[in-house]
Amino acid sequence: MKINFTKKEYRQLLDLVYIANWVMNARNIEKDTKTEKYDELVQKVYSFAGEFKFSDLIEFNKQLEGYYPTNKYEMDGDVHQFIDEYDDECFWESLYQELGKRDFIEEVGMAEAEKMEPIDRFTAINERADKYSREFEKNGIKNLKII
Repeated sequence: MKINFTKKEYRQLLDLVYIANWVMNARNIEKDTKTEKYDELVQKVYSFAGEFKFSDLIEFNKQLEGYYPTNKYEMDGDVHQFIDEYDDECFWESLYQELGKRDFIEEVGMAEAEKMEPIDRFTAINERADKYSREFEKNGIKNLKII
């Protein structure tokens, strides 16, 4: 099978591949065997940048023996805006949920929580998490204290 891309579509594909690669590898210090098959595909997609006249965005690095985004790509594009928005949303959602879960367990105890139907436990945790969601939306971290 052969897939044809317009220049515009290939540019959008670069962004999608970059974001996916960022999610899988940004926190890895060393190569992760779980992502090798995806890393190979990233390299394949990046290798066509020159053919689409995007050598200013993706270039071959001789030392690393692979194709990598240039500073221009990483600084001028929207990709990090998407990543930052996603990270921000994940942070707040995780914070709400963890605080809600903590409060729920403190109120009913772990043994009681484990006896509950999953949907009831989920609902109870979310009710408590919603309290934090409203608070942080209104005041940010102004009222957050570590004791």
